[in-house]
Amino acid sequence: MRRLILCLALVSSASATAQFSPFGSSVVPRPPEPTAYGLEIIRAEDWQPEDKGEEGSDASEESPDSPDNLGSIESTEGTESIARYQALIEQLEIAHGPYADGLSEAVAGLAHNYQNLGEHQQAVDAFKRSIHLTRISQGPFTDEQIPLLDSLRESLFADRKLLELDRLQEYIYLVHRRALAPGDPRLELATRDYVEWQRSAYLQDLGDDGSRRLLTLHQLYDDAIAALREGEAPQSMQRPLLQGALQVAYLMALDTLGQQPEIRIQIRQSNIPAPAYNSEQERLQLLRERSYRHGLRVARELVEASGEEVPAVRARALVAQGDWYQWQQHRGRAVNIYAEAYALFDDPDERQQLFGEPTELPDNFAFLPDIELTQRTPRGRAQVRFTVDRYGRLRDLELLSLEPKDDRGAEIALRKMLRNLRFRPRLENGEAVEISSIEREYIFFDSP
Repeated sequence: MRRLILCLALVSSASATAQFSPFGSSVVPRPPEPTAYGLEIIRAEDWQPEDKGEEGSDASEESPDSPDNLGSIESTEGTESIARYQALIEQLEIAHGPYADGLSEAVAGLAHNYQNLGEHQQAVDAFKRSIHLTRISQGPFTDEQIPLLDSLRESLFADRKLLELDRLQEYIYLVHRRALAPGDPRLELATRDYVEWQRSAYLQDLGDDGSRRLLTLHQLYDDAIAALREGEAPQSMQRPLLQGALQVAYLMALDTLGQQPEIRIQIRQSNIPAPAYNSEQERLQLLRERSYRHGLRVARELVEASGEEVPAVRARALVAQGDWYQWQQHRGRAVNIYAEAYALFDDPDERQQLFGEPTELPDNFAFLPDIELTQRTPRGRAQVRFTVDRYGRLRDLELLSLEPKDDRGAEIALRKMLRNLRFRPRLENGEAVEISSIEREYIFFDSP
């Protein structure tokens, strides 16, 4: 009884405080956390388990610092070539000291030979030494380092030294920014690679600084978009960056849901200036609080950047805006946006591709890592049948087959993932419609 009285007193006190304070308050139940399509579950036809290699790099491409290009000695296969490079290095050191001209190139040649033999630890040590020598002779931030850094990155990835590689990515991006001029295609490529790494590392919980990665990604896109606008770049150049920023907005929104308590109190205050947010944690908290509005702003800017000259381009941007509304469960607004996009498509094939069947969201694969840091092993594979109503809600779920069989835990996890999937509904003549007896095959995973 005393506990009940205390609870009632607390509730009365809270009500009185809300009534007589300058703030308004409301108790808001936590919405169900959406399934991260692409990370937790994915359609079988979208699953590509083959190892793409680090950042899609092609080991067959010849580096400008490969042994064939060094000109120091003739390259041969195997240990004989390694012995020749070791002898050359020793000769240079004896004749001209530890910083001899040509020593960096000779050490790089040795490193490439180790790498070609799969002896990645030796390759890593040699690449580091070559980079050090290059920094001494050429300066701390020069583009001569870049091919060596790329090769070092390749060996670290092959040797699965992911945390060390994670630290190296920061330095590689710094070198590109300091060594290359704005607008250099190599800098644009380095920025894309850095973003892909950070997003993949965040999704796969590499290290313990996931929040910092989110803030880094957000800032990268904000700065890049602001720079383009300051330079009055054409809108077509802004679109890829806005699409990337929208991917980050999905990550931030899911992170926000994961941070919320089961019941949260919303406080609205007026006539009070917003506080200054200085630390990384404070800025991240502000982004979490505004994640929905931020994502919506990015989606609207994507529509604006798409112009009106090419209706199909604008229509796809509108679909992205509608998807954001739909994923955030503002279904009425989403359906209206979808109808506007539907009307813009002249090509029936494009219209069918986007609206012919319910589509799992987000459709931009925001939760699918670009780089598989570790080989993900599916927990299971399932064939299911279900209905998606006109609001994009899944119901009437029927499990047709499941591998592994008789795994009750896997079945429970699968049903929860499917129940919390969010769909773009099917549209017919611009109207969202229900569709039943949908059969699909899914691969699903344990949560990272």
